[in-house]
Amino acid sequence: MDRELLLIHLYCMVDEALEQPTVATQLQRVGRKPKLPDVALLTLALFQEFSGICDEDEYWAYVWREHGSCFPGQHVDRSQYNRRKKNLADLTNQIRRMVAKLLPNPWNLHIIDCVGTAAITLTKFFGSDSFPNAGIGRCAAKDTRYAGYKTTTIVSPAGIVEDFVIGNAAPHDTPYGEALLAVQGAGTYLGDKGFIFKPEIKQELHAKGIKVITPMRKNMKLRNNQQEKQLLKRFRRVVETVNGQLTEHFHFGRPGGKSERGLLSRLLYKLTAHTFGLVILR
Repeated sequence: MDRELLLIHLYCMVDEALEQPTVATQLQRVGRKPKLPDVALLTLALFQEFSGICDEDEYWAYVWREHGSCFPGQHVDRSQYNRRKKNLADLTNQIRRMVAKLLPNPWNLHIIDCVGTAAITLTKFFGSDSFPNAGIGRCAAKDTRYAGYKTTTIVSPAGIVEDFVIGNAAPHDTPYGEALLAVQGAGTYLGDKGFIFKPEIKQELHAKGIKVITPMRKNMKLRNNQQEKQLLKRFRRVVETVNGQLTEHFHFGRPGGKSERGLLSRLLYKLTAHTFGLVILR
């Protein structure tokens, strides 16, 4: 898709979302209106994730050089843009949830998985106070260790990230899965072996109508039936595709950021941009 056409798509979708009463009331302010309206700022923040430009100085120079005519008289300095972008990150996640509903999940089937985010190099980790809640995690696929965070996601068969939780990279996947599923509605959730819960946890989830299907370990007496094997094989590809899109196209594994707040806000924008992109394509 042409970049200017993508910019128009994003602007229209953001504008429509900001008109919703639950969102509009949060943007009411006293005093003079900002030179760069919220709809333009959020559009540029999401467009940044599609641009492929990781360096913020480089992106800010690019967007006003190539697309400045789309925002006449609204140019602000980059530091002001960054401050407002961080302040609007939580609101952006609310918008992401609204847009995600445009691609419904009629099967009530969901896939749960984890993706890692490196915040800082291992050598600098032990001497840094910029990321107080980061930890040392391990990427099983690459058999490497990293310092940062872990994002546990729930993905629909359409590839939409329906919900997520971000935490320290050190703990196992299981506690994040328990915390995330505890606030979900009834349905079937597919996961890998990292989400094999204790029997009492499974009973609690089952009482809420939540059925968790995972591959069984070799030393377990229970075995997956044929239907479960087919579901796991078919929809595992969906979450692997989503993880690949996040890490390769949106640089989710290494988002940058000089502080924890800055890094986490970048992750929120990346997840929101991914949702917007899927809705536009579909």
